Amino acid sequence: ALRCAALVADPPESRRLLTEAVAHLAASPSRYEEARARLDLARVTGSPEALAEATALATTCGASLVTSDAVTARASSHPPE
Repeated sequence: ALRCAALVADPPESRRLLTEAVAHLAASPSRYEEARARLDLARVTGSPEALAEATALATTCGASLVTSDAVTARASSHPPE
């Protein structure tokens, strides 16, 4: 619910909600939802480290759709020269 609320919130509130969502999901057994929340947080913050964490988690839990979205996000944040 926090991740969904973050999708429609203003940027500062979105970042806060996603940070909270990641914290809650990290303590839960739901790796897929955690990977999605981490990917959304990486998009909001623009953090390459957060994007790498989201990608790694998505890969380990077999969330290929999240992994694909993370690769797309990485490519769009680093346009070709």
